[in-house]
Amino acid sequence: MSWLSLILFFYNSSFILSQSVPLLLLVSFDGFRFDYPQLYGPLRYFSRLEEQGVHAHSMIPTFTTATFPNHYTLITGLYEEVHGLISDEIYDSKTKSLFQSWKNTTNEWWPLKSIWTINEERHDARSGVIGWPQHPILISKYEPFRKERSFEEIVDKMLNWFNHPSEPINFGAIYFPEPDLTGKFPSLFFLNLVLNEKFLLGHQFGPYSDKMKEIINTCDEYLGYLLNEIDKNMNLKNNLHLIVTSDHGMEEINATDKPIYLEDYVDMTKLKAVGTETLMNIFLNSMNDIDDIFKNLSQISHTQIYKKQDMPNRYHYKNNSRIGDIIIIVDHGYELHRRSSHGGIRANLSTIHGNHGYDNQINSMKTIFYASGPQLKQNFTLSNTAILNNVDVFGLMCLILNIKKCPSSNGSLANIQPFLIDPTRVLSIIEKETAKPQDGSISLVIYLLVLVSFVLILIMAVVWSGVSFRNASAISRATHLDALTIAEQNQYKFTQINDLKLNRIIESDIDRLYANLSAIPNYEVYKKSQIPNEYHYKSNVRIGDILMIGKVGYEIVTPGHTPNDALGDHGYDNRAESMHPIFYGFGPAFRCNLLAEPFRSVDIYPLMSYILHLNQRKTNGSLDNAKHILIDFSSSNLSKVLVVICIMLVIVMAFIYTICACRHCRQLIYTEPKSVPEQYCLLSNDGSTNNLVVSESEDEQGID
Repeated sequence: MSWLSLILFFYNSSFILSQSVPLLLLVSFDGFRFDYPQLYGPLRYFSRLEEQGVHAHSMIPTFTTATFPNHYTLITGLYEEVHGLISDEIYDSKTKSLFQSWKNTTNEWWPLKSIWTINEERHDARSGVIGWPQHPILISKYEPFRKERSFEEIVDKMLNWFNHPSEPINFGAIYFPEPDLTGKFPSLFFLNLVLNEKFLLGHQFGPYSDKMKEIINTCDEYLGYLLNEIDKNMNLKNNLHLIVTSDHGMEEINATDKPIYLEDYVDMTKLKAVGTETLMNIFLNSMNDIDDIFKNLSQISHTQIYKKQDMPNRYHYKNNSRIGDIIIIVDHGYELHRRSSHGGIRANLSTIHGNHGYDNQINSMKTIFYASGPQLKQNFTLSNTAILNNVDVFGLMCLILNIKKCPSSNGSLANIQPFLIDPTRVLSIIEKETAKPQDGSISLVIYLLVLVSFVLILIMAVVWSGVSFRNASAISRATHLDALTIAEQNQYKFTQINDLKLNRIIESDIDRLYANLSAIPNYEVYKKSQIPNEYHYKSNVRIGDILMIGKVGYEIVTPGHTPNDALGDHGYDNRAESMHPIFYGFGPAFRCNLLAEPFRSVDIYPLMSYILHLNQRKTNGSLDNAKHILIDFSSSNLSKVLVVICIMLVIVMAFIYTICACRHCRQLIYTEPKSVPEQYCLLSNDGSTNNLVVSESEDEQGID
């Protein structure tokens, strides 16, 4: 019995240690459009996952909406212009190398750490990946994509890794190529990997077809197999977090016998065209030709043509050397082809098919997001007006895996905060991030100059000022309150008065009322402490203990009020487009014919203060958000120059005051007779050690 007890002890100890890190499985169905569950539903197992965890109405991929770039974004949290994988076909103008997803997967194109590598940097944490569209991955468990392997086999292998008796993984990632293969013509990458009749039959169909309906229901069955296998294992059922998502959506392309070819508009000997049928990067042999080539490309119908520096900021697609001198963005529903002699792919364009790679803001490119696990809410759906980007998923995975030192990303923790049972984890991280210096080098120089200035001022104050002067200064500072301090004190008194008049409901009644109100359809209900920070609507006594927010288009009638017969209303989530007001500005301070980037109404006050040359008081707005609409905004540079000039003036004044203090101190310093030598040191700021020796007669006169 003693040996059996010892064996059980070590087994339980090893099991506990192996489960010391959270468990997470990431699953990607390629090309799973956000509205497939509505188009081809009801989907039994996707609905089950939605009830078990959290769900977003849709998720916005990065631009371009292509397979390889967005799968790299999911595991790094970075825009494509940041991580450098900017298309399924890339030309690196620095190294003169060409990336083609169907045949080139060397490590140089994936230089950054991904979530599975970061996870393995911790003690007792291991990662496993199967089939992810990337170069061979060097982690604890890895198997590349294989065309003959079924989804069930992939699931069995992954769950066996989680349940390994001695070296279990705590993070896994699975990639499956459907429904993308059924929705579009295959890229050469998949032609090389998936050469069987079953898949090839589906390539000619788009998102609206019987074949797509069939494969979506098959994917639902795949998900059901995964959920059932998880439920068979109590450890995974109770501890495993699951994220099911995709890389992009799918758009239908009509059949045509007159395809658009790039060669019909430009001289191909003057450029290099790289990309897909929906987006192309044009690299010029000579920048002298850019205006002529841009003019010719602008004649291509159903396209948007941009010079690199003119790309709209919302694409996050211009700050990388792998992005061309000119970018061609094809309108959704159309394609721009290259002939095979210039790198084009031969395809039968006379049939309806599908494609992606279009503007990431259009609905057909948006994708799915489902997640469940012990750290996530149950049966929670993100509001239709809320925004979820795929760059946000990386931060969510870092939180779930409890990774303390996760690299910076382009995602927003505020976007995934509503999913968490404990949102305070996000708040603490946001506070730490906002406390970091935004510009390290400039800030360091300024901080050092300010520090030197304060040290010199301190020396000046000690030498120049006596005890009475310091006391007077202290009294003066104590009696001088700035406007912000007075406002805070008044607000404190105001809060006290209102607290006395407010009859608060006891906590048990709040919980009961909250539960009843949560049952009202088409309304989001929050306790005051749970109101999302992005609303900026909870730090005031006038806000109730419970807040109800109606979804756009819905109203609720309270007792004593008659229904509103009006055909419109407002007061909904300020992120909904129907709630956005207009803004027009003209005059000598504003630019002409400019469609400005969006900014907030709280930014208008600092904008008006700047135009009127008023001293700006502290507000919740920022001039930085609206300065791009002004003709000549240079206050940021001017402020830095003024800071440097002021600091230099302070330093000069400190030296002058120190010298003056040295001279006056000669009249104030005396020595005790019989206790110190009859001499004293002349203070100087030049580092000299000269002593002024006083004669006996002079000393007596000074004492008298």
